Amino acid sequence: MVHPAHVEDVAAGIAWVHEHIAEHGGDPKQVFLLGHSAGAHLVALVATAPAYLKAHKLTPADALAGAIAVDTASFDLSATRSRLVRQMITNAFGSDADTLAGVSPLAQARKNPGACPPLVIAVVKQRPKAVEESKALQAAVPGSKLIVEDYPDNGQLAAHGLIARDLPNMQSDLAKQLLKFVRGKMRP
Repeated sequence: MVHPAHVEDVAAGIAWVHEHIAEHGGDPKQVFLLGHSAGAHLVALVATAPAYLKAHKLTPADALAGAIAVDTASFDLSATRSRLVRQMITNAFGSDADTLAGVSPLAQARKNPGACPPLVIAVVKQRPKAVEESKALQAAVPGSKLIVEDYPDNGQLAAHGLIARDLPNMQSDLAKQLLKFVRGKMRP
């Protein structure tokens, strides 16, 4: 799937949840998103770029109580990257500079201050460039939290897999911090 289909699918899913969640006992004011890797990029993009939800008469701040982006390779798609990451970006978004700026959550957060729900950005320490961009995104979105997870003696790819393993492990520090974020943002 290539841009914009993947982020439009995420926005359509959010719109569907908003329309139908009450039928299932849920609250449309309590919707949180979580994504890992490429999913983390899409979660951050739909949370920072109002145009995708606007197509469904929603805004990120109204549609989402929060978003959790876990270990994506980049929040700034125009930045210098390894050959592998650059190829993944090109495959999903192309190489046009204006398009890449438009699908960079960091650029969108800076362009739309106050329009974003709070974010939790989790990243592995083994990816220094991703940590740098994660810090910048946290600074651009008020009320956001940064979690840097360290997996000593592991390379970037292994650490990327280990953070995914820790997501559903309710005993992991990562899962505990994410649940604390969600509970802290839930409205009574």
